[in-house]
Amino acid sequence: MRKYQGDWQQVVENHIRVRRVIFSEKDRIGIGTFQPKDEKCLHSLTLCATEHGLLPLQDLFLNLNGNRPKEGEFAPLQIVVQSVTKRTEASHLYFDGIKPMLEIQTKFGYSLIGTSNHRVMVLEDGELKWKRLGELREGDYVALYRGANSFGSNRTLLSVDGYSLPQSATILDEDMAYWLGLLVADGSVTVFDVWFSNASEQLLQFFVEFGRKRFGVQGKIYRKKGHKVANAVLESKDLARWLASDVGVRRGAESKQVPPAILQAPKEIVLAFLAGLFDGDGCFRLKSNGVNEFTFSSASKALAKQVHLLLLNLGIVASLYKQVIDGKPYYSVVARGDSVCDLVETLPLRLKKRTDLAPRKGSEAKWDILPNVKPLLAEFPELPYYFRRILKSERRLTRAKAKELLTRLPSDNPTVRFLRWLVEAPIIWLPVQKISPVGEAPAFDLSVPVWQAYVADGFVVHNSQDATELTGDINYRKIAIYGSESDPRAFDFDGEFCIANRGLLEFIELLKLETEFLYDLLGATQEHVIKPRKFAQVDIDEVVIGHTNEPEYRKLQKNEYMEALRDRTIKVDIPYVLKLSDEVKIYEKFFNPRRVKGKHIAPHTLEIAAMWAILTRLEEPKKFNLTLMQKLKLYDGKALPGFTEDHVIELREEAPREGMFGISPRYVMDKISNALVSEENPHCVNPFMVMKELDEGLDHYSLVSTEEQRKRYRELLALVRQEYEEIIKNEVRRAITADEEALKRLCQNYIENVKAYVRGEKVRNRYTGELEEPDERLMRSIEEKIDIPESRKDDFRREIMNYIASLALEGKQFDYKSNERLLRALELKLFEDQKDSIRLSAIATGVVDKETQEKIDVIKARLIREYGYCEVCATDILTYVASIFARGDIKEREEARR
Repeated sequence: MRKYQGDWQQVVENHIRVRRVIFSEKDRIGIGTFQPKDEKCLHSLTLCATEHGLLPLQDLFLNLNGNRPKEGEFAPLQIVVQSVTKRTEASHLYFDGIKPMLEIQTKFGYSLIGTSNHRVMVLEDGELKWKRLGELREGDYVALYRGANSFGSNRTLLSVDGYSLPQSATILDEDMAYWLGLLVADGSVTVFDVWFSNASEQLLQFFVEFGRKRFGVQGKIYRKKGHKVANAVLESKDLARWLASDVGVRRGAESKQVPPAILQAPKEIVLAFLAGLFDGDGCFRLKSNGVNEFTFSSASKALAKQVHLLLLNLGIVASLYKQVIDGKPYYSVVARGDSVCDLVETLPLRLKKRTDLAPRKGSEAKWDILPNVKPLLAEFPELPYYFRRILKSERRLTRAKAKELLTRLPSDNPTVRFLRWLVEAPIIWLPVQKISPVGEAPAFDLSVPVWQAYVADGFVVHNSQDATELTGDINYRKIAIYGSESDPRAFDFDGEFCIANRGLLEFIELLKLETEFLYDLLGATQEHVIKPRKFAQVDIDEVVIGHTNEPEYRKLQKNEYMEALRDRTIKVDIPYVLKLSDEVKIYEKFFNPRRVKGKHIAPHTLEIAAMWAILTRLEEPKKFNLTLMQKLKLYDGKALPGFTEDHVIELREEAPREGMFGISPRYVMDKISNALVSEENPHCVNPFMVMKELDEGLDHYSLVSTEEQRKRYRELLALVRQEYEEIIKNEVRRAITADEEALKRLCQNYIENVKAYVRGEKVRNRYTGELEEPDERLMRSIEEKIDIPESRKDDFRREIMNYIASLALEGKQFDYKSNERLLRALELKLFEDQKDSIRLSAIATGVVDKETQEKIDVIKARLIREYGYCEVCATDILTYVASIFARGDIKEREEARR
């Protein structure tokens, strides 16, 4: 500073050099950003592993009754869920409305549907990481929890009140579960009765006998001669209605699902249901290669996925396949090898047809591998030969081989501890095989305070946003190393407060934060400390900037419970953009040739949309006899005769609320997008198309609350249309008068006559050599084009001569382009002289001769070359301007007749 005598600008420009620009999330220091709504949610039908069994997220939502969250809100929820290695409590349910979804599918057919921002646990480069669904790539290994054993305690079905059924029907015991399994497997529910079709006499008799004892319904077995399969029927409308409406037994093979009561039942009830399902429609066999195989097939994708997840919940990894038979999709859950033995040993199957299976072999399963661990193994140079081949990608590390390796490595090594955790954790790692969009659906998420993770559809997923994003989070690898989540070494101080320390933290939509975030914010602003979970307070020193909208701020001002936050808040109004060129830049960022492929955006399209948006944000000027359009141009830095920068400052001061109301850029961008996808013009988007979208959208725009406001916006749109017509008329005129030599000659002739007029001299005729009076007719024909009245012609002419003289004093030469007003007058004069020879009005009639067409093609080429039009929009503009001129000619003739 001494070197530059305290001039900080000189220090920045001459002394400080930028060594690097950091864009990575990992390395950013001093600047933090926090957004309260990040749309990290899962599909409403996602099954969560909870203390009450496998529950869909939408059921958690429905069970909240009067406390259900609105879109974008959290609601208190107390339920224990399965987390990474232990069970923990979820504190809130988040609802995000209807959102676009992605589906990821892994090897063995496991799938998860969620928003692109939702994160799942992956194993990458020897590290546990969280990765968003939209960031996943085929081949990434994601975590699935095997053997969560999440079962409920429900032992009753819904009430039979209103049905002619005994109360014993509601008892959910193992026999009832087995009977429901048979019904879902090979049965159907009609309007009048309940059917079960099977070839097993044992199962048919059980189905009928159970119906008699439990429901008091006499059943029959129907057999057709020569058919192995028979039908057991319980004829009861009440039983059929109760099963379909209250128990959840769906009608139709494609819509079958596991009854909700089963998903919330104890383990023995779930096992009995699966036994009935597999006895009814499962196939156990010994393949010719000596491998055991089990198959369960269904026309219902939902049922197959639920069975797939129930087996994973039991610790049995199976595959889910889709196949098309006679044009219809079918879904098969298939288990092989020792997993089949696990099934037979676990399930209370009642049919005695499983004696031909091979004994357990103890071979390694294809899913039981530890991927992407080469960086861990590389830390140990003296590895046995087999493990060195893993480093060369010639072998995969199985869990069994990893256990063997652990016996040869030092147990106190941090990497060894982490490797041991990978081996012992009930998590399998499967590669992503497919990622695809699946449309929109209701989106929900859980908030899990301690572990920030839970198990959903078998996947280990991150919970919804919570305070850890501000203060830091647990590092799961370090937990494996240090043994406890409360060990400070197992904590990553990577929250936004930590990143922004000694810098700047931006809160997006500050007042949409949940209360727990505001507590952290109050501590940061009042005490300059934050409190990470299970850790001591941490000192911080930073500037916090938050932004919100006016309704949210007014809500804060009325909230008596937020006095502390109000006292520490300084309100700074940030209006919408009021400068036309800046508003255009907003739209150019999103609508430019690099981002918009296959469709040309005509010149002035974005400018006209921006012009209308800014006009809606301005107040009518009260001084200087200005129009609103002139005010817009002054704000944009355009020069108007008689106005200076001081006038602009005065205009701004008289309207301090400008920009705090009006149309937002979001609305305009939505309508530009609508115009882009419109089929009205497949090649080009022009301002007329955008103005049409802006107009029609006002009828449904929720922020336009009154008809008066809607009428004003449409009047402004008409004003913008007039301005656009002037712009394109001027461009067509310039394209017609683009003969520079003709403009120079006309300008020279005008200046010579003006010079003589101002000096009181005569002009020498170039052809006769005689001195003549200045050509008043020529001068007035030019001056009238820019509305110079007869009373001001002398002032204008002296202004031109003074301008030429000032240029000469500066050593500059006058050019016809030097003065914008004069240039426009010359172009209008030349256009008037030439338009009849071009016969532009002929375009409007559609009757164009060859000579005229050649001249029009030259004009069109100039529009394309000099103004950025394409062939289509250049033709459209010429046609439209020709119709304007044609209307003008007709009007002039009518006035002449009068």
